[in-house]
Amino acid sequence: IIDDLIVFKLDWDKLMLVVNAATIENDFKVIKNRLSDGEFKNISSGTAKLDLQGPLARDVIRDVLGLELTLKYFNFAQIPLSPSPYPLPLGERIKERGRGLRRGGFSGENILISRTGYTGELGYEIFTSNDTAVTLWKKFIADERVKPAGLGARDILRLEMGYSLYGHDIDENTSPLEAGLGKFINFDKEFIGKDALLKEKKEGLKKVKIAFKTNSRRVPREHYKIFSGNRKIGTVTSGSFSPALSCGIGMGYVEPNFDRVGSNIVISNLEAEIVALPFYKKGSLMA
Repeated sequence: IIDDLIVFKLDWDKLMLVVNAATIENDFKVIKNRLSDGEFKNISSGTAKLDLQGPLARDVIRDVLGLELTLKYFNFAQIPLSPSPYPLPLGERIKERGRGLRRGGFSGENILISRTGYTGELGYEIFTSNDTAVTLWKKFIADERVKPAGLGARDILRLEMGYSLYGHDIDENTSPLEAGLGKFINFDKEFIGKDALLKEKKEGLKKVKIAFKTNSRRVPREHYKIFSGNRKIGTVTSGSFSPALSCGIGMGYVEPNFDRVGSNIVISNLEAEIVALPFYKKGSLMA
């Protein structure tokens, strides 16, 4: 797995790829080397992204920006902040408020709002120019319902949902089959790596991903060894204390046949149980 990313189809002949910040250069090189024609640009330095996540995200967008969003999960809208026809029928309120936004210090541009995120909650990712991101940040933070949160908070939320993090739970030494991502593979089509995955399916996996929770508040850390009895069966790739569950949670990889839900394991003297994902089941993701 070179990276995990989202692809937005902006038009019939125009795509925007959203990759991990740490993998920008390698992703660009890999993709560019495999393209035969077309234009391919790295616009990362001039593009900013704000994530507004949580059960009140839709209300905040409506009240702060005047956008009545009805986007379904993994859908997006492009919203102009300058006088131009609206590409998506998002309602008269957006048009009226859009003129207000232009009076509010925005430069003329399209912002892209997608109903995506990595928290397991209702939320939106907003893609803008760097200057517009600053203006949006100030508008959101002025709302008492909005609080800034860093990657540490995001990491706990994504782990409570069992979302893999690139560079930890998935990387170039892990196949999508080992990571439990087989539903994203269409073996009816041709793609780079297909032969290797078919061979892996035939010969069997060397490791499989598991999720586990401890019976205490102690945290299972990345790289901790996982044991079944006295046998080392794998390694932790992500671990944290879950405020929602009041116990340690984590994910890792173990030998095949040691991944049965309900099995007891030991992680650096921590007793734990293999569980099904997600850990947290009361999120607002599909609200």
